[in-house]
Amino acid sequence: MKSFQQQAEDLLKKVEELKLGRRKVLILCGTPLCGKTLLAREACKQANGTYTDVSLDLLPKITSPVLGAYGPDDFFKWIRDKARSSELLCVDEIEPLLSTFGEEGVRRFFRMLGSIEPKKPAVVITRLTQLVESSGFPDDRIFRVGGRHGQE
Repeated sequence: MKSFQQQAEDLLKKVEELKLGRRKVLILCGTPLCGKTLLAREACKQANGTYTDVSLDLLPKITSPVLGAYGPDDFFKWIRDKARSSELLCVDEIEPLLSTFGEEGVRRFFRMLGSIEPKKPAVVITRLTQLVESSGFPDDRIFRVGGRHGQE
């Protein structure tokens, strides 16, 4: 079992590796209550990054978050633009917005994230592990958190 601190260190190492490559998006995924948000907040704290909660920071600004009104392309652009202004961007609580995209829209969103080349790293946090894995997102850029409260 890895401790929370060990997982935080592993995540920060992975973020440092991303800085060296062209594609700088990492998916942080795991079951509910496994510690994803705590890890993301800790990574932002240590890397002087920005943590954002989509359900608080983006959804209230979308006038009609229904199927088709705000799509995968829009969300992708929002993440790309926010990643420009931070040393590390962590995007959490994405599921309420993804639920308006439909299954193929979600897969498309993750495929787009797999190809983005922002100047700074971004971590997108989700519990939709199976959808991430079936989307074709590169496995080496998926950081899996296991067990309850970050314990494997």
